[in-house]
Amino acid sequence: MKITLSKYLILILLFSCSCQNSKSIQQDDEEFTLTGEVIGSNTKQIILTYRKNANFINDTIFVHNGKFRTKGIISSPIMAYLKGNIKKKGTSDPNYYSFFLEPKKINISLVEDKFKQAKVIGSVTQNEYERLKLVVDPLKEEVKLINKDAKALRATKKSNTDKNFYNEKLKEISQKYSIKNNEIKAIQLKYVKKHPNSYLSAYLLDIYSSKISINEIKPYYSNLSPEIKTSFYAKRIKSKIELAENSEIGKPTPLFITNDIEGEEFSLEMYKGKYVLLDFWADWCVPCIKRFPDLKSIYEKYNSKGLEIVGLSLDKNIESWKKSVKKNNINTWNHIYIGRQNVKGDSIFKSFNVRTIPALILINKDGIIEGRFLGADNKYKFSDLEQKLNEIF
Repeated sequence: MKITLSKYLILILLFSCSCQNSKSIQQDDEEFTLTGEVIGSNTKQIILTYRKNANFINDTIFVHNGKFRTKGIISSPIMAYLKGNIKKKGTSDPNYYSFFLEPKKINISLVEDKFKQAKVIGSVTQNEYERLKLVVDPLKEEVKLINKDAKALRATKKSNTDKNFYNEKLKEISQKYSIKNNEIKAIQLKYVKKHPNSYLSAYLLDIYSSKISINEIKPYYSNLSPEIKTSFYAKRIKSKIELAENSEIGKPTPLFITNDIEGEEFSLEMYKGKYVLLDFWADWCVPCIKRFPDLKSIYEKYNSKGLEIVGLSLDKNIESWKKSVKKNNINTWNHIYIGRQNVKGDSIFKSFNVRTIPALILINKDGIIEGRFLGADNKYKFSDLEQKLNEIF
């Protein structure tokens, strides 16, 4: 049965009227009690995973006569995860379940090998989440089918002699994929806008803060109620907004001191009075490697005029990074190792608000960010960087 986007939005309006206001949850009530039952004789323990501030808590709960119970401390509703007898990696395992844990009494009923059908009582945010899932999940199933079609088509690429037909078909599938994902985005962001007192809104907005521009996120964040802004997810959004604002065009460059590929101390202060192009890359990033000939051309053209390039690697380990620098013959400019494992926390990667690689950031003579390109700001392409450099030099 085909259901239009307008009908989905009507459904949201219908169930939103019946949603309990998450504002009723008291912020100072930080203790939760989780009780539950498991139908099935093979589940001897349950692992509950949730975040408390910046840390993950893994609570192993023993099951006695099909019952389990635990307590903990959280400041606001948080997405939590239950694992029983895990048979495979990933969230699709039949003994894996995610739900919203709240600082109150929560009860959950589980069936062995059917955790996805769990029943949760006592979580207002979970109730909201499940209502929204009724609207969004059918669209997500359509996305899965589109991905399946794309996979089947790619499998025929080598044997397909009609390349034009193949490319057109792949383009058509890609368009369908974008349309469905945009429908999901429209529904979820409409929910965020209509429910400023919902902890679910903060959770959804936190997810989108890594998918869409911070400028698009800001109005939704501003619309959240003061209480919701004190939640874990809203605090993360605020942090991302501040990082973006502190590293946008026109702002002073975030400073850092580290060691370069030769083991020597490195700071951007070394290049004061020069233009510096930061190149965030990794050997496992194919588009990054393909971009090196263009970077070499830029370096040869503008280095004598005052341009330096600094490569910042997200490789898995230092040895693979050093080998890649040598293999790609890019040791004519300086290199810094960040590491794939260090993209979070207070890393250089995070301080420059880089989302994907390759990413290029241009810093002017005064240490001010002059431009952001590719993964640093998807609005600006490599051709925009070339044009900017041509104007400067």
